[in-house]
Amino acid sequence: MGILFALLLATADGAQSEYALSLDAAADWTIARGQAAATGARTVDVGGRFTVYLTPVIEDATPIALQPYLQRRSSVTLTVGAATIATDADERRVHADLASEVYLTKWLALAASIGYRAEVLDTTQSRRDLLFYSALAEARLADVRLSLGIDGATLFNPAGADPLTTLRGRAELRAVLVEHIDLAIGGSISVPGGDGYLHIDYYRTRTLGFMSGVFGGKEQVGFPDWGATAVLNGHEPIPGNADSFIGFLMGFSYWPDPSIGVKVYYAPAWISNSSTGISDQRVILTLMGRAF
Repeated sequence: MGILFALLLATADGAQSEYALSLDAAADWTIARGQAAATGARTVDVGGRFTVYLTPVIEDATPIALQPYLQRRSSVTLTVGAATIATDADERRVHADLASEVYLTKWLALAASIGYRAEVLDTTQSRRDLLFYSALAEARLADVRLSLGIDGATLFNPAGADPLTTLRGRAELRAVLVEHIDLAIGGSISVPGGDGYLHIDYYRTRTLGFMSGVFGGKEQVGFPDWGATAVLNGHEPIPGNADSFIGFLMGFSYWPDPSIGVKVYYAPAWISNSSTGISDQRVILTLMGRAF
């Protein structure tokens, strides 16, 4: 936390930012209802992201949150995190991933990521190791971007079974209108199901933004999520529980200074399968900072 507040510096138009730091804290609670009495679970997920811009972001009159996108800045991001899940079989997770987005020209960018997650069930002391990876090609025309690519996840079973790999295709169309309205529609598809999302974010001023969106999907049980922030990409809130799910999100972001900002999301979801209905309530808090 001290690192984040150390980024508080006076800035003006033309100042350049080469680094960004964000800290995520997410909590969600679920209620499952079926033939038996209702049961619940609680999750706390924390993480941090450190981004290096290969070309500095220039402070200007556009909304602060949109500046890296509008300026087509290439970047490399390291993410680390951990989670604890309190259920009948308490679970702990740790994860890390490295992601990059590189503009080859003004009109074309490539993005890729690779990550690792370990999961341990306290009650049985069993463990799962997962390797995540993705590759995307991005075409830009002015402030409109079309992204196409694949996600992959490989599960390594310590019991000696062969690794299990799942792939899914991804697509997203994003457009920033009049430098204040950020629209994104996207989704992923794998056999036999898929998921998707629609985001509509409005930045009333360069420092204040309001976020809204919907997400949903069906039969995505074979692909684990990345943690409590998975719903922001339209993915299943609780892997392995859904025949179908639907939810919405709402929130705001505020930058009192170009060096520091805060973002808050509320994202409830409703999940169903043949025997159980689950209500999932999720709150995500992000503290953001940039160094000038």
